[in-house]
Amino acid sequence: MQNDLLKKIETLIPNMTSAQKKVADLIISDSFGAAFSTIDKLAHASGVSTASVIRLANTVGYSTFSEFQEDLKECMRTAAAPVHRLAMNTQDADYVPEGIASDVFRQGIENLNMTFQNLTDELFKDIAIRLDQAEKIFITGARTSESTAKYLTFNLNRIFQNTVYVGEALSDQFDLIKKADASSVVIVISNSRYHKALCETAVRCREKGSCVIGVTDSYDSPLAARSDIQLIGKCWSVDFHNSILSQIMIADVLIKACSEVNPKRVKDNLEYDEQFFRQGSYYMR
Repeated sequence: MQNDLLKKIETLIPNMTSAQKKVADLIISDSFGAAFSTIDKLAHASGVSTASVIRLANTVGYSTFSEFQEDLKECMRTAAAPVHRLAMNTQDADYVPEGIASDVFRQGIENLNMTFQNLTDELFKDIAIRLDQAEKIFITGARTSESTAKYLTFNLNRIFQNTVYVGEALSDQFDLIKKADASSVVIVISNSRYHKALCETAVRCREKGSCVIGVTDSYDSPLAARSDIQLIGKCWSVDFHNSILSQIMIADVLIKACSEVNPKRVKDNLEYDEQFFRQGSYYMR
């Protein structure tokens, strides 16, 4: 999306006025700065009037500059490296700090609200049935997504007893691709900037007939395009990292949906686990 927007600006430059070209050049050369600057600052930095900045946004296809800037902000958030995300969250002209805890909770709640709007019970039930019918379930994630992948693996394995976590190492991904087939479901978790090897794994597993479920942060994500089913969880944070809150909630809903497909099996599996733990005095209490 980021490249599409900037490429569109580049394509339209020959037909722009000299003032609009100055604004366009600045936006292309300093996209991060333009995304989080005020219209007055952007006009001053370009050496043009604010009206020229507005006309540039109109030329690109937006009714107002604020609409254009919101799309540019979204592009920067999706593509940004951690160091740039940290800068963005301190540069945003609309951002008014409320305190560490309140800022983090506010963003987390916003992520959850946006995530909830894009998901349905029917989608989770369909996935739960596919998982119930699968002979093998593979779950993989890298870096920040690794913790979500391991959490989901642990709980789905308690339900189905056929769920395996696969690490991000190329050798592990290669083994996953070899083992995957039409009887498998492969869950791949990756957020911006999107792990290349995991995206390739999704493609290769689909070619072998596996159902691939992509858990990612945007429908524009390369993983979304490489998945049969998409579970989109917003991962914005007020700092440099991807927040995993929404995707942990997606995992929780998926665990709940899977536990309801065959409640007796879940009960039997959990009772067996508890008997084993009691015999081995596994827990303190």
